[in-house]
Amino acid sequence: MTHSLMLRSHEFSQDVGVVRVDGGQTLRAMLLQACGGTDLAVDELDVRVGGHEVPAAYWGRLRPKPGTAIHITRRSLHGNTGRQVLAIVAIAALTYFTMGAGGIGGGSFLGMTGFAGYATATAAFMLGTLAISALTRPPTAGGGGNDASAKWNALTGTQNQINPGGVIPFVIGESRFYPPHAAIPYSEAVGESSYQYCLFDLGHGDIEVADIKIGESPLSQYNEVTYEITRTPTIYTNDVAEVAVGASMDDTDVVTRTTAPGITRIALDLVAPGGLYGVGTSGKKFSMGVHWRIEYRLAGSSDAWVTPATPRLSYMTPMGDGRFAIRMEKAEAFAAGIAWDVPAAQYEVRVTRTDTPKGSSKNTYITDFTWSSLRSIKPGLPSTTGTNKLAMRIKATDQLNGTLQSLSLVVRQKVRVYDRDADTWAAPAVNLNPAWVAYWLLTECPAFSKHVPAGRIHLDTFADYAEFCEVNSFEARGVVDAATTAAELIEDMLSCSLGSLGRRDGKYSIVYDSGETLSSMTYMPTEIDNFTMSRPFIRLPQALRVQFKNPAADYQDDEIIVLDDGYSYRGVDARGNPSALPEPTEFETMQLRFAQDAIHSWRVGRFHLAQGKFRPESYGFTSDVAGLGTTRGDVIDVAHDLVEWGAGWGRVVSIGNVAGRPTLVLDQMVTTQAGKRYSAQLRCSDGSAVVVGIVGAGGETDTFWLESIPMTSGPSPQPRVWPGDGCVIGEAESVTEKLLVTGVRYSDGGQVTEFTAVRYDERVAPFWADPPESIVSEITGTTYAEVPVPVVLGVISDSIADDPDDAGIVAPVVRIGIGRQSELHTELRAAA
Repeated sequence: MTHSLMLRSHEFSQDVGVVRVDGGQTLRAMLLQACGGTDLAVDELDVRVGGHEVPAAYWGRLRPKPGTAIHITRRSLHGNTGRQVLAIVAIAALTYFTMGAGGIGGGSFLGMTGFAGYATATAAFMLGTLAISALTRPPTAGGGGNDASAKWNALTGTQNQINPGGVIPFVIGESRFYPPHAAIPYSEAVGESSYQYCLFDLGHGDIEVADIKIGESPLSQYNEVTYEITRTPTIYTNDVAEVAVGASMDDTDVVTRTTAPGITRIALDLVAPGGLYGVGTSGKKFSMGVHWRIEYRLAGSSDAWVTPATPRLSYMTPMGDGRFAIRMEKAEAFAAGIAWDVPAAQYEVRVTRTDTPKGSSKNTYITDFTWSSLRSIKPGLPSTTGTNKLAMRIKATDQLNGTLQSLSLVVRQKVRVYDRDADTWAAPAVNLNPAWVAYWLLTECPAFSKHVPAGRIHLDTFADYAEFCEVNSFEARGVVDAATTAAELIEDMLSCSLGSLGRRDGKYSIVYDSGETLSSMTYMPTEIDNFTMSRPFIRLPQALRVQFKNPAADYQDDEIIVLDDGYSYRGVDARGNPSALPEPTEFETMQLRFAQDAIHSWRVGRFHLAQGKFRPESYGFTSDVAGLGTTRGDVIDVAHDLVEWGAGWGRVVSIGNVAGRPTLVLDQMVTTQAGKRYSAQLRCSDGSAVVVGIVGAGGETDTFWLESIPMTSGPSPQPRVWPGDGCVIGEAESVTEKLLVTGVRYSDGGQVTEFTAVRYDERVAPFWADPPESIVSEITGTTYAEVPVPVVLGVISDSIADDPDDAGIVAPVVRIGIGRQSELHTELRAAA
């Protein structure tokens, strides 16, 4: 006779170890046998027999009965004290809520018992309800709860803004955006030309840049444009504050302005809007001159005004008496400039138009001037954020004048990608898979001051989710340009591709509805407390308006209609087939900040419609140490008499051949009805479940004849079920109810695990599969079709495949068979 000890290395482990020990000995002897005779760390072990905690003082006295379940859990992680473990449990519970885990809100729901927990509410909108109860919540417009984050691309959406001290935007995956100015633009006059200097902030990360435009025109269509993309710009190297003076000046006019503080160079421009020349009575033009005095002194002082000693001049000539002359015969607008160095300080600058020598009063004189701008210049980098910059020097022309506010470009983020087969990481490259973008955000993104160590990432879940996104053509595309937290950002990005950030074995993982039907745990009523059920009255929309920025429409805001089954729109049904079904009248709107594809958006919309239709009920229950092996996203089997899931349950006393017949004996009596087909769902020691048909039924008994005894496979098969394993008896079609765990929270120092769940429904997966071949934009009317991702199904290089031409000459041919990834994935799942 043997006993099975179910061991957990720590309180959060979802991997259960099973050790067989000899029966008939004391509990302490069993523990010593399990650990090879090593002294027991009494204070670190939680030992439960039959679900009841056994104090260490009784280990040497208690001899567990055959068939009794024995669970041993180490209380501490890596030698931490019990108090530290409680703190870790509290942090885990806090993380559950701050990461937007989708649990049902608060203890008021979980505190109810029985059908007292059945809650009703007034009709609510579907998306708002799913944000509370679903495993994967619908995306929100802003990704956060504050006003700033609720603005969707408010900073980088349509023009280049100047936002000093504000949010530094950066690209998720790939997107076009209008970068904000990283420093104040300024202009400079060089001869007859005027140039504008701009510095734009392209955000964090290792990026590629393409398709730079000003307005709708490519940058290549503009003359004399110089630019660089770097973190250390050389084109724009000064901190320049430019003030638009705009003062028209006649002779004897004096205008004074004050520079910015701490500057080391002053520059100003004098503009002749109509040129500078005279016209004689004969109609012949001649040159004209205007005389100026340029002076400066320390701001706020009574010092004497000083004339620049060695200035840099454009169209200005020193006269030797502290004045400067501008002489020209030019009938077009031009700017004359002066710049000079000063000790670091703040200055007042005074400009005087002293006189304009003229001849005959019968002549015509064009001599209007305006002091247009004053520039205060400091040496050094204008921005110290360390982000990517676009520095630009562009000539002002009739194509382009004024401050540049319509520059946009496409930015692509480089991230590392993990190859699970080779167990290697590729060098950073452009990759739009949401799994690897999320990994980059957690571990490397320079926008965050703190990162998660690679050892705290559950890499397999990221690799699984990456395959899920690849199969469904999900890509992460968008711009972060509003204040948010790392958790909100990652959660919002993942939710746009049906994912969510979670925890597994104390590591960060990605949770998503993979369609997995294999149960990770079977819960019996003896392991459940405070069972509750809730079903809010949801106003199910007949269609969703899904909004996103569409690269196929030059990144304009776009919208598509995603229909529920039973409705048509523009003459087609939900999957694009011709239909005369009624058109929808009830709509809800969903915005995807980090998805930029019509087919992608359709899949997300249909998934959430399916959640609202097929998963309306929410369930909650608590468990003790038995619940530590279950985490959010797991599929579990649950039996409970309150909702009539299962006819009875108990633990296995014995299973084997009795009188030549496979026989199961439980520690509880179970009542069945004659004439109905029943099955026994057995929970094995490793947490897996096996269902075996019962031969004959009727009456109350603890002994059942089975169709077979569950055995392991292999050369030496062993029984899969042992005394102490759990068992649920139920009707053959519904022994237990399958639930999808949407939330996990720990309370009472980690001794109680609280669960929220929804009913698993196999109708969800096919509901959002097979998108229509084409989708019509509600904004532009354009039809968008899915771009198939080819999968090589087979290659033939053989003479039988060679193709003879009309002359009978055979040319070698390689024939390649390809298919769509989604079709291949469907076939593989069907075959499995």
